[in-house]
Amino acid sequence: MDRGNGSSVWGVSVGGFSHDIGYGITSVGLDRVAATGYFESTATFGDIVITSKGNRDAFIAMVS
Repeated sequence: MDRGNGSSVWGVSVGGFSHDIGYGITSVGLDRVAATGYFESTATFGDIVITSKGNRDAFIAMVS
């Protein structure tokens, strides 16, 4: 979000083919955001694809 007017300045699609659940999001300082949750098959974060090792795998994603 743009600090001046609140408009969106960046976005990315995340997740995979099964259930993906976000549980929390918080700001970390003035320029980073952390998100937590779980995924069940694969999860894509930009160019990074991770594969679940079981039924539900947790994630913590840091965006700056």
